[in-house]
Amino acid sequence: MMLERRRTLCLIGFTYLVVQLLAGFVPSAALGPLTAVFIVLLALLLIFHRKVKRVFLWTLICGVVSLALGMRMVYFRVVVDPVLALDGTTGWIEADVLQTRPGFSEERIYATVEVKCLNGERLNLPFQTQIEACPQAEPGNRISAQVSFSSLPVNEYLSNSQAKEVFICAEYVSGFQNLGIATGVKNTMLRWQMKLKDSLYEILPSGYRELASAICIGYKSDLPDEYKDQFQQAGLSHVLVVSGLHLSAVGAICYLWMKRFFNRRLAAVISCFSILAFMGVIGFTASVVRAGCVMILIYAGKILRRTGDTLTSMGLAALLLCIQNPFAAQDVGLLLSFSATLAVLFSSSVMERFYRRMDEQNKHPAKLLIRIYQTALVTFLVTIATLPAIASIGGGVSLVGILCNLAVLPVVPAVVLLGIGCSVMGLIPQFVFLSKLLGLGCGIGIRWMLTVTGVTSKLSWSMIYVSGIYAVLVSLCAIGMILLAWKLGFSLKTGVGSAACLALCAYMMYSFANVNVVHFAMVGSGLNPSVVVTQSDYTLVIYRGSVSNLEHVKEYLRSKNRKSVDYVIDLRVEGDSLLLAEQLNARETLCVQELKNHTVKTVFRDIMVYVKKQEKGNFACVDVGGRRLAIAAGQVEFTGYPALDVYFGGSGTPIALSAEAIVLPAAGTYDWAQNFSKVYQGPSEQEVWVRAGGQVKIDEVRNGFE
Repeated sequence: MMLERRRTLCLIGFTYLVVQLLAGFVPSAALGPLTAVFIVLLALLLIFHRKVKRVFLWTLICGVVSLALGMRMVYFRVVVDPVLALDGTTGWIEADVLQTRPGFSEERIYATVEVKCLNGERLNLPFQTQIEACPQAEPGNRISAQVSFSSLPVNEYLSNSQAKEVFICAEYVSGFQNLGIATGVKNTMLRWQMKLKDSLYEILPSGYRELASAICIGYKSDLPDEYKDQFQQAGLSHVLVVSGLHLSAVGAICYLWMKRFFNRRLAAVISCFSILAFMGVIGFTASVVRAGCVMILIYAGKILRRTGDTLTSMGLAALLLCIQNPFAAQDVGLLLSFSATLAVLFSSSVMERFYRRMDEQNKHPAKLLIRIYQTALVTFLVTIATLPAIASIGGGVSLVGILCNLAVLPVVPAVVLLGIGCSVMGLIPQFVFLSKLLGLGCGIGIRWMLTVTGVTSKLSWSMIYVSGIYAVLVSLCAIGMILLAWKLGFSLKTGVGSAACLALCAYMMYSFANVNVVHFAMVGSGLNPSVVVTQSDYTLVIYRGSVSNLEHVKEYLRSKNRKSVDYVIDLRVEGDSLLLAEQLNARETLCVQELKNHTVKTVFRDIMVYVKKQEKGNFACVDVGGRRLAIAAGQVEFTGYPALDVYFGGSGTPIALSAEAIVLPAAGTYDWAQNFSKVYQGPSEQEVWVRAGGQVKIDEVRNGFE
C-alpha cells in the first residue's frame, strides 16, 4: 500500500493530463455518459474494496477520470458554449491586448486580446479572441473597437488556439480607440516584458535582438520564420523556449545573493517569489509552468527541509494547467515539454547505470568525454521521447541534432544570463555601459548560434518529417519497447536496437500496404489551392492560384520528405512553368495555356492525366485505375464529359458538372456546390486517398467541439 501511495500527486496530475488529452477525441455529447460510467465504477470499488487488489490505485484512477471528465463538461457549459454563441455576430468590445504579431500591412496587426466588456456590458467571465486586421496596439494596453465574430478555422492551428483559451476569432470592423494602459497584474507583467524587450532592442542590432528577446525573455512576436526554421532543422527548437534553464538561473542568482543577508529559509522564500515574478513577465506557458513548479518545489523543500521530487512537481504542473483549461492537454508545446523532461529524467537513470559499470570495470573516463556522452545521450533520448508529439503535427526530426546540441548548448546558459542582465541593467541609466558590455557577450553567443544553424539549414538531408496516426502509434510502441528492455535489465543499446527493428518493420509494412494507393492533397491558401498527387516515391503537382501558393506547396513537399517533383502541370491562364520548375525542382513541366486543345499524359504507374484548355479556364482530370478526380482553374464547362468521382473546387463555377463528391477549400462560400449531396469543406490541406480501381476515401474533419 505504501508503494502505491508514493508520488500520489504525480499519478493524479499525469492521469488528469492523459484523460483530457484523450477526451479531445470524444464528442462533447458523450462526456456526460462517460462521467456517469466512471462514477459507477468508483462507487463499486468503494463498496467492494475488500475484494479488489490494489484498490487504492484503481479508486484513485477512477476518481481522477470522473473528475477530469466532469470538469471538462462544466468547462464546456460555462466557458466555451457562451463564446461559441457569438459566431456570426457583430459587437463593440473593450479588451486588453495580450499579444501582437505583424499583419499583412504595416498599419495592421494580428492581436490576441482578452475581452472585458461586450456591447457596453462588463463580462463576469472575460474571454480571449484573435482580432484580424487590427490597428496598431501594444501588449498591456486596453482598446475599444467594433468587431465581427466567427468560428475558428479548422486547420493545424486549431488545437493550439484552444489550448491558449481562444475559442473564437474576430475581424476588425470600425471605431478603434486606444483607451490607454490596462490595469491588473497580468497587464503589468506584460508591460514589464515589453520594457525588457525594448531594453534589449536598444543595445543589440537587428538580426540579433529578435533572437535574444525570444531566448532570454520569451518575446517571440518579432522572431523571423527564417530563424525558427533554422533552429528546427538544427534540432535546437528547445533553445527558443523559456523553460527550466531560465528559471533555475533566476532562482539560483536570487538565492545565492539573498543568502548573504538572510538565513537559508528566508532566501528560499524570496527565490520562490522571484521565480513567480519572472514567470509572470515571460508568460505562463506550459514549459514555464512545468519548470516553475519544479523550481518552486525545490526551494519549498529547502524551506521545509525536505527533498524535492521532479515527477511530483511535473504532476502538479499538469494538474494546474489542465484544471485551468482542459484544452491545454492538446497543446503540442506542453506535450513536447513534458516528454522532453521525462527523457532527461530517464537519461539520469542511464548515467547512473553507466557510472556503476565504470566503477565495476575500474575505468575513469575524462570528464570532457563524459560531458559529451551525456549531452549526446540527452539529445538522442529527447528526440525519441518527443517523436509521438512531433508526428501528431507532421513535424520534423533533425538528423544533425546531436552535433548541433554539442556545439550550441555550452553557450546557451551564458547567452541567457548575459541577455537577462543586459535587459535589466539597460533599465537603469547609471548601468547603461555595463548593459552594453553584457549585450556584447550575448551578441557573440547569438552569432555562434546563427553560424551553426545557418550551416545546417543548407543541408538538404538535415531533417526528415514524420506524420500521421500510424507514425504516432509506431513511435509510442518503440518508446514502450525501450522502456520495457530497460526495466528487464537489458542495456539501452538493446532497447534502442529492438525499437529500430520495430520501426523498420513498420515502415516496410506501411510501404507495402500503400503501394497501390494514390494520395491527393489540396495545398495552398485562398480560394484556389493547388493539388499535390503522390504515389510511393512519385510526385505530381497540379498548380493553380496565386504565387503565394508556391510556398505552401514547397512546405508541404518538405513535410513529406519530397526533394524533387516528377511532373508539374500549370493550369493558370498566365502560367510560368519555368519558375515552377526551378522552385519545385521539377523534372518535367506542362503549361496548359500553351496547348492548342488537350493532351493525355501517363505521369507514373497508376496515374494518367487528361488536360484540357478551354476559353475561360483549364482543367486536369487524373485517372487512377478508372477513378476520375478533376481540378480546374477558371470557369470550366464539363458538358459531354463522364461523371467524376471527386472534383476539387475553386473560385470558378463549373458548368454541367457531374461528380460523386466535391472537395472545397477551407476559405470562401460556394453556392454552386449546394446541388451536390457529398460536399467536403475542411482544413487547408484537405486529403483524398484512392486505391487503384478501388475505394476513394476523403478526409473528414470535426470542428474541435462536436
